[in-house]
Amino acid sequence: MRAYFCEGADLTQDHELIRIAVSVGMLADVAQGILNNRKLMQEVSEQDADLRRLGINGVPFFIINRRIGVSGAQPPEALLAAMQQAEAMPPAAPGSHG
Repeated sequence: MRAYFCEGADLTQDHELIRIAVSVGMLADVAQGILNNRKLMQEVSEQDADLRRLGINGVPFFIINRRIGVSGAQPPEALLAAMQQAEAMPPAAPGSHG
């Protein structure tokens, strides 16, 4: 977040992603390996598409108990209320979207 919003890093460039990963303690060769993993990249792309179909297109976004969605920065009281509401609901079946 800091690299993008504060430093203006271009997150479409592998060298920038590796630089950021290294800055938080990841080994450069591990970061490069992740970027080169086509299967992993496909899985991430599919998850991204699924979330966008659900209307999630920004951060932060919290999904609580697979039932409650909270978008954007919220005060602690709002998050607590959503958690309490979600706690009172039965969990969704695995793989379902509500």
